[in-house]
Amino acid sequence: MIILQLIRLLKPFKNVLIIIQKGKTPSLHLVTIAVLTLRQALESYQSLVEFNKNYETNSSAQDLSEDEDEDECFEEEEGNYL
Repeated sequence: MIILQLIRLLKPFKNVLIIIQKGKTPSLHLVTIAVLTLRQALESYQSLVEFNKNYETNSSAQDLSEDEDEDECFEEEEGNYL
């Protein structure tokens, strides 16, 4: 039971880290959004439960979206070569 509560507590941090560290583009503008998201998620136990319900992701769907993003970046970078 305690382990599940710890996992529930750490999920917002994982979600925010994935968003900030994703890709090779600058992400400084996402820091404010990340801090506000964490504050809202950690405001109370109820808000933490709601966050986990709203942002629960399937790992296979997340891997699929990452592959699509890599393809888009590759297509955009092709025009940069001289």
